[in-house]
Order: sequence, then C-alpha cells, then structure tokens
Amino acid sequence: MQTDYEKRYLALLDAITRAQSTFISSDHQDAFQQLLKDLLLLTESEFGLIGEVLFNAAGEPYLKAQSISDISWNQTEKGAIENSDKINNFEFSNLETLFEHALFTGEPILFNQTFTEKSKPIPGFSPPHSFLGLPIRHLGKITALVCIANKKGGYEESIAKFLEPLLLTIGQLIEARRSQNIRKFAEEAYKQSTERFERMAKTIPFVLYDYIMHKNGKSEFLYLSPRCFDFFEMDAPQMQNDFKLFFNMVHPHDRAKLRSGVFRIGRKSTQFDVELRMITPSGKLKWIQLSSLPSTTKSNESVIWSGYMLDITDRKNSEEAIKESEAKLTAFVQYAPAAVAMMDNQMRYIACSERWKVDYGLVDRDIIGFSHYEIFPEISDEWKEIHKRCLAGITDRRDEDPFYRLDGSIQWLKWEVRPWTTPNGSIGGMVMYTENITERKQAELELKQAKEQAEFASSAKTEFLANMSHEIRTPLNGVIGFADLMMQTPLNEVQKSYMENVSTSARSLMDVISDILDFSKIEAGKLELYEVETDLLDLITSSISILALQAKAKGIQMTIHLPKEPIFVLVDPIRLKQVLLNLFSNAIKFTSRGEIEFNLKRIEGDHPPINEFAFSIKDTGIGISRENQSRLFQAFSQGDASTTKKYGGTGLGLVISEKILNQMGASLHLESTPGLGSTFSFSLFLPFASQSKARWGIQETTQTSATTSNEDNSSTEPPLLMIVEDNSVNMQLTKVLVSRLIPDAKILEAKNGTEAVAEYKRSLPKIILMDIQMPQMDGYTATKEIREFEKERNLSATIIALTAGAVKGEKEKCLSSGMNDFLTKPIDRSALKQILSQYLS
Repeated sequence: MQTDYEKRYLALLDAITRAQSTFISSDHQDAFQQLLKDLLLLTESEFGLIGEVLFNAAGEPYLKAQSISDISWNQTEKGAIENSDKINNFEFSNLETLFEHALFTGEPILFNQTFTEKSKPIPGFSPPHSFLGLPIRHLGKITALVCIANKKGGYEESIAKFLEPLLLTIGQLIEARRSQNIRKFAEEAYKQSTERFERMAKTIPFVLYDYIMHKNGKSEFLYLSPRCFDFFEMDAPQMQNDFKLFFNMVHPHDRAKLRSGVFRIGRKSTQFDVELRMITPSGKLKWIQLSSLPSTTKSNESVIWSGYMLDITDRKNSEEAIKESEAKLTAFVQYAPAAVAMMDNQMRYIACSERWKVDYGLVDRDIIGFSHYEIFPEISDEWKEIHKRCLAGITDRRDEDPFYRLDGSIQWLKWEVRPWTTPNGSIGGMVMYTENITERKQAELELKQAKEQAEFASSAKTEFLANMSHEIRTPLNGVIGFADLMMQTPLNEVQKSYMENVSTSARSLMDVISDILDFSKIEAGKLELYEVETDLLDLITSSISILALQAKAKGIQMTIHLPKEPIFVLVDPIRLKQVLLNLFSNAIKFTSRGEIEFNLKRIEGDHPPINEFAFSIKDTGIGISRENQSRLFQAFSQGDASTTKKYGGTGLGLVISEKILNQMGASLHLESTPGLGSTFSFSLFLPFASQSKARWGIQETTQTSATTSNEDNSSTEPPLLMIVEDNSVNMQLTKVLVSRLIPDAKILEAKNGTEAVAEYKRSLPKIILMDIQMPQMDGYTATKEIREFEKERNLSATIIALTAGAVKGEKEKCLSSGMNDFLTKPIDRSALKQILSQYLS
C-alpha cells in the first residue's frame, strides 16, 4: 500500500520524466505547457505561469511567459490575455510587484492571504488568496520565475524544497532554448536528472523505469533505477541491454496478461497498472506491481512508458494467508453441526452453517454478502452494542437470552460472539454461535409450572393433614384424657381391662396419625432437627422404661449395656427418642420369646469434642430373609405381607427412623437371620455439651425447689388461670387435669379468642392455656391482642399453646405470635405438670 508521500514523489518524478521526453520528441512550447499543467496538479493550484527573465535595450529586466494559464475571473481581464498575439509573447514589463522582490532577492515568496490593490503580483488582474513565487537559477544567475496561486488552504513552507528537482529542469529547458541546442541540453539535463534521480531512487522502495516500445515491435528499457538488483537479482545495465531477461522472469501464466495490457492501453495516455508474478534467477517467486503512463514520441512511431515497479510480495502473501484463513474458517462455519455464522467487520455475512439457516428460517435465502441487520431488522440496540464490543476485541456470551422476532414470537438462545483476526493481527470480523434452547426453555417453564402445581398440591396436602390432625387429635384428646382419669377411679377388673383397651387403642391410633404426619414432613423435605443439651443415658433409659412393661408382659428379658459415666451431648432428643422407640417397639413386636439386648458404646476419635456413639438393638425374634430386607425401608411396607396382618402397623416406622438418622448424618444397618433374630445398628457423631453432671444435678434440685416453692406459694395465694377452648369435652378434660395438679387454682373459661381477650382485660389471669383453632378469633390473633393490651400497662401473662396440630412450623408460629410455650394434644399429664410448675414459680 503506497503512502501519500510516495504517491506525491512518484507524481513529481513522472512530471520531470514526461517533460524531458516531451521536450526531446515535440515542440518545446508543448513541453512548457505540460510542465505548468503538472505543476498545477502537484501543488493543487488554480493558475500560474512559467516566465523567462530577459533584458531590454536599456538593460531593464522584464518577464516573458513561456507558459501561462487563465489567471482572470472576469471578461475584461480575460480579454487582456486573449488579445495578445501568442501566449509565449505575453510579457510583463512592470515588475514593481512581488515579482520584483523574487527577482532581486532570489528568495521564494509565499503568501497565504488576499492581496491589496498595490501588492497584486500582476497589476490589473484580480488578487489571488494565496501566492507562491519561485526564482530559478542557472549557473548562479536567475533565469526564470515560476508563479502559482490559489491553492485551497494555502501553501506549506516545505513546498519549495519539494519542487526543487522540477525547478532545475525548467531552468535547464529555458537555457536549452536560449542556446538553440535543445537536444544537447536536454540530454545533458536528462543525464543530470538521471544522476540525481538515481541518488534519490536508492532511498525509495521501488524501481523507476522508462520503457520504450518501437513501431517495429522491438522493446527496451531506457532507464532502470539502482534498486533493480534488489528486485530481480540483476544489475540495471544488464536488463537494459536485454529486455527478454525481464520478460522471461514473468510467470508464464501472467505473460499474456502483460501483453494484452500493453496493447490494450496502446497509444492512449491512460494509466497502466498490472500485478505480475516474477521468478528470479534463484527461483524465488515475487509479486511485482507495474504502474506507468504511456506517451508517444514526436514522430509518433514509438511509445514510451514511464513509471515504477513495486515489490508487493509481502502484501500478496498476507492476502493469500488471509484468504486461506478465511477459507478454513468459512469451511468450518459452513459445515459445523451447530448454528454458526461468520461476518466481516461491517457485519456482512461471509459464511453460515446449515443449522443457522434452519434455526432462523433462512433455508431458501442466500444471505452471503448481506448485512446481519438486513436479514434481522428486529435486532435491538442492546444486540448492536454487543456486536460493537465484539468488533472492538471483546468476547461475550450468555447462557440464555430471549430474542423477540418480528412475528411476536420469542426465541430463547444460548449464544457466544467472539472476534476473528487476520494473520496480521487485525480484527477481520466476528463469529457468532447460537443454540436454540426454546424447547428446553419451554420444558423448564412447564417443569416450573408442574413444580408449582406439585408444591401447591403438597401445600394443600400439608394443610389437609394439619386440619385432619387437629380434627382427629381433638376428640382423641378427650378419649385418652378421660380414659386415663377413669382408670384412676375405683374399678373392678373387667372395667379396668375395658378402659386399658380403650386407652391402648386410642394411643395406637394417635401413633398411626403421628407416623403419617412425620412421613409427610419427611417426604416434603420439611423435617427439621432442633439440637439441645441432652443427657444421653437418661434419654435411653426413659425410652426403654416406656416399653419395659410391654416386654415384661410378653416374658421378654431386656438387657441394657451403657457407659458408667454420664454423657451430655448436643442432639435433637425428641427425634432420637422417636428412633429408639421405633426400634424397641419393633423388637418387642416381632419377638415372642428370648431377649432384647441394647448396647451403647462411645468410640473415642481424633476430633474431640465430637465423638462417635454406636447404638445397637439385638433381638431373638422371627428374623428377616435377605430378599425381604430391601422392602423394610419402603413406605407402607413390612418384611412380609403375612406379618402385616399378624403384627399390624403402618409400615412407616423404619422408613421414618432411617430418614431421621440420614438427617443426623447416619444410616440404619440391619443384620438378620430368619428364625434367629435381627440386629439394628447405627452410629452418630455427636458433640459434647458444655454442661457437666454436677451442674445438671444442681439444675434439677433448683427446679424441684422452685416447684415446691410454687406449691407453697400457691397455698398462700391461689393462682388465677384461664383455659381458652372451643371444644366442651377438651375444656372439661383440661379443667380436671389443672385442678388435680393445682387443687386451689382459680380457673376462668373462654370459648374463643374474642371471649379470651375480653376476659383477660377484666381478670388479668397469670397463665392462659390457649387453643389455636377456634371460631370467631383464633389463638394467634387473641395472643397478639393480649400482648398489645399488655404493652400499655406493663403486664405479662404466660400464654401456653394447646394445639392438636402437629405439623412443621406449628410451634414456631405459636412462639412468634407471642406465646411462651407449646403443648400438643392429647395433653400429657406430666408435661402439663412440668410446664405449670415452671411458669408458676
């Protein structure tokens, strides 16, 4: 690629060469006219003159024009030139202008401003807006003057230096005319110019040449600049003497192109440009650009081509590399199994894959060469900004993005855009990869809707279970409570047996309900653990004592192996006790004789204060076959269908136990032999609690003292309690239980939340046993209103929830509404006693 400097320099050399060749082959006046024409083109000027300095008889200088252009702007001034005999006879005798200054100082004159009337370079003519006067010396004397004017934007100071070779040529041509020895002087000037050009040509990266083609078909180089050897591995004189040396270096496939180009241009004064492959004597392949302008000799028998040759091998190799790179990339894009498109830096398509056409409905369209924005007029400004960043060198991607089409549809895309570079490192455009994920997105939306529906169904199921739990537990509370109270009255053996059966049946039903609720919570992933400081040995012994009577009734011996030292750990005691009770209950249920052995071992590890505790329960029951063991941990299933009928149960006990242990970071293991028994085991990693055995004893003593103290206080000041319960049976049961625990307590009654709030404001009871689900106003709302009332009077009653709802979040909801504690129905007498003692202290 030629620089602006190279282009200007080549134009200057062309002008000099053309003037000299024209001066030899034609009239010198034509040469001066051509020189002025080239001069105006080189300097981008509007008009000018080339004048010879002569002297009259009185010895006064005047300026005779050898070449002049139209320097006027109106008809009056134009006539002054048209009425002169000949252009070459046009003379300027009045030199009291800028001409005078240039002639007598010998210095260039440069003005870039409008002249006044007095300072016009040519009196009587309109003033120019910029002017350049250049004196020409020959053998130390000023022989001529070059004047040009009206360059748009004015003249640079460096212009005189740039034009120096041309000015020297003009001086030589004038001197040649004076001596009437034009050819001799021209040849001498040509020789001097050639020497000067050769010195300068050594510094430019191309070969200058003059090539003549005679009428008889013979061709030769008149001139080749010194860089010839660098290009063709031959000296200039060697190639000048034999043109065939040059022609034979032209690649055979390009020779016809050279011939046709030369004959096509022929004698026309038209710029000739051609790119040829050349093979040097060493076998090196080079690309050469020839550029020249033909002119005919005076006799019109020969054509001279003056111009330059430029080595464009690097450029061509780069272009070929770019084409090869683009071809490879285009082939990759075209046959890629994904939606890929390749664009140039104007966002015009170079290539695209078939998948791209399919995904965007372009199968029947030819999009190569078209702008991406023509193909997709709906492209948003956001996308255009992404493309702009990519063409600046930034790679961008997105896993999912909506593309809004003209027809109103939404196409979901996963995409990536990255720039591609040419071999020279510049950004040639961008490659865009897209994946149509609309179907996947629709599937995700459908899945999300299905999930929401499932969650809604699960929520509805949970709400249903909560309501059913409440509705079933409420009457069961009365059944179990009054059965327990009945058994505490004098009964004969038959009556006592009947009541025990009632209580056992009711409690069994309660266990079934609890199992179903627990399984529902586990299935929904809503089972949570609440770790507290727990006496592990006490938890185990209390669990065993609950079922000890059942084992004794069946004649089963229970053997317990526990560490001697007390152990306090952080664990959810309720859930661990639930697991132990399930395992003990199963062992008793499926063992008809023999024994049940429980072992707890502390395994010291390397990570104190966390230790491993190994639990195992071994029985001598019916055992389980290997093929039936896999069914044990399936919901609503037991080891054998016949055992379901014989032993009963929901088949959820082991499933719930396994899920609870999984949440604790453990799992349940089984070893069993049919007819010999089974061993269930698991290991828990539990952190030690900070509480010591001694401290635990102190707390128990303090608690007992508080209870005793409370009972003493109650004897002096009977406590005032309020029971809020909408079910009359449960109201009666709760009153009986409270009356037996605190005989002198005064008990107030409220059937719903509204009555409870009003009664509290009247009587200010110390403890409120609050049911949750009630008509008119529920327990949560009633508690909030009571707390609002208390804020204004600095009061604080103890509110204990009594709820038949045993689902996840019930306790938290009660406490967050302002209640102090929580009891579930059926009400456990010992739990009620403990909580009343705690808050009456």
